[in-house]
Amino acid sequence: MELYQYARKMGDNDAAFSLASINDSPELHNHLISSGGVEKDPEYSKKELYALSKKGHPYAQLNYATILIKEDPVKYKAQIEELLTLACKYGLARAHLKLGELYKNGKVLDKNFELAKKHLELAVSKDMHEAIFLLGDMYSKGEGLVNNQPDYAQAFEHFKDAASKGVVEAQYNLGVYYLNGFGVEKNVDLAVEYWEMASMQGFPLAALNLAKLYMEGLQADSESKANPDGTTTINPSKRIGFKAPLFEKDYVKAKNYIYAAKSLGKGTFIEQDANNLLQKLAVRSGDSKIPTERIARAGTATDINANANVNTKGNTNSSISATRASKGYKVVEKKSSGGKCSVM
Repeated sequence: MELYQYARKMGDNDAAFSLASINDSPELHNHLISSGGVEKDPEYSKKELYALSKKGHPYAQLNYATILIKEDPVKYKAQIEELLTLACKYGLARAHLKLGELYKNGKVLDKNFELAKKHLELAVSKDMHEAIFLLGDMYSKGEGLVNNQPDYAQAFEHFKDAASKGVVEAQYNLGVYYLNGFGVEKNVDLAVEYWEMASMQGFPLAALNLAKLYMEGLQADSESKANPDGTTTINPSKRIGFKAPLFEKDYVKAKNYIYAAKSLGKGTFIEQDANNLLQKLAVRSGDSKIPTERIARAGTATDINANANVNTKGNTNSSISATRASKGYKVVEKKSSGGKCSVM
């Protein structure tokens, strides 16, 4: 710590940035305090990052823009765009990711799909795997495409690429795509496989959908209904003739995934849905040992953030967020600034 402070006094901008970053990190700063470090100054990081950004320090520009986004994105809209654009000129991959994301979602900056795609592609070229997912999301919703028509084949390829690199939301979406046949031939086994991957990474929606799939089963002639948003709602109980099930019911696995969803989604709508599923499962299976309490569902959506502050996994550095939507096995749409995902 003293070496950083000395280097800063000698005009080392990187040392000054490191000090500001340490001060802005609760974990690092608490460790320093416990080992005799200096007390935290709430305004120190902001002031230091502002000064460094004025000197052209790209990482300071990125971090200061992030602070302004959290503080007042409307008030600092122009400054945020300028700072991120400057950081991008230095080739910062995360700056390209953030700027592309902001142009895509229109929550902070005006929507501009052309610029969003440009910056996300630059982020991909610098190995930012989250950018692959966001490009897939653009294709899935037809953002920037002719007549705004979705290109599910391209979306699938992007989600598959991102999933192979460990992006949990992409793994979840691949499950949705394989189950519904979006841009690929339907394959329930692969849908389950990718939802299991996402569940293992701590993504509660994947566990919840697996619970529902194991509880309902899926017939070879299950009825599918296309939704206006391009997703499909499946009626797993509809049977035509005497064909073998496409996916067998398994109440034991259903119960296990319900409890997994309850744990991973604690304090969110997912925990509420999981408790309601337990009630249904107890009735269907005749298992009196399954708790049957029912938790009233809130009338509005509960946010589940998958960023470094409040997230679905607890340890992710990604910027993707997920919020509640309606019925059907649907895709996770976005990271960090308010995208949506849906469950059955």
